[in-house]
Amino acid sequence: MKMTPILQRVFKKRFPEYNSEYNKNTLSMVCLMAFFSCAILSSFNMRYIDYSITIFLNHLATKSKFINALLMSMTYDSMTVGILMSAIFFVWFKNKNCNYRKSIITGTITSFLSGVLSRIIQLTMPSHLRPLHDPALHLGTPYGVDPQVFNHWASFPSDHAALLGGISYTLYRADPFLGMLSFVFIFMINTVRIFFGYHFFTDIAAGTALGITCVIFSTPLNKTKLLDWLISLEARKPALFYGGAFYICLCISNMFAEYREEVSRLKSSIHIHLHHKS
Repeated sequence: MKMTPILQRVFKKRFPEYNSEYNKNTLSMVCLMAFFSCAILSSFNMRYIDYSITIFLNHLATKSKFINALLMSMTYDSMTVGILMSAIFFVWFKNKNCNYRKSIITGTITSFLSGVLSRIIQLTMPSHLRPLHDPALHLGTPYGVDPQVFNHWASFPSDHAALLGGISYTLYRADPFLGMLSFVFIFMINTVRIFFGYHFFTDIAAGTALGITCVIFSTPLNKTKLLDWLISLEARKPALFYGGAFYICLCISNMFAEYREEVSRLKSSIHIHLHHKS
């Protein structure tokens, strides 16, 4: 018996059938409950599960330089988010249905915006140190990790997890089987980030839940005139559309890192200039 027909029956690859309002509402409620539960645990420093997982993985992270070198590649945005963005292009060309493609556009953009929202929450909530710098843990520095990495950066929630979770759910809506594979992929990525002490488990869980919820809530945007215009632009001027889409996806892959670094550099330069002037 061939596997392909089985997978098709299990995952039902026709787009509208597995995306009912009931399923979306149920999933959004579950994700919101997960996010707020993690927020409460983090805010009140109820870290037993976080600490247990982090300490266990930290013991492994200080044993082999070779394994750490292999796993470090899974922390690079171009090798993680970039792969998922390639999958976005795959599902885009797989089906030319307008509603299908509108869902991919809104899901991809909203996934990035959920990462931005996650960063805003980091800045507004009470600051939580990254596991590497939490004095209560007494962690050993994993091989290959700069001891000062992410020092003074808030931990909750993970903006990477929000972006990855949103993109994976976008893929799931377009192709359930590919979406399930992407969720397995980001599970490995997020485990590696805990392994290296970049985040706690609750940071990852909350970020993923936030990304999925934002994509679900973005569904009404599919009916806007802007989406109609973008779909018509793809038909009228494909060179312009795909050139812009490629650049935007490239920037999303590294979370606009160069732009953020340039803004930070300009802010520092302005601050130094004003300080000397005063």
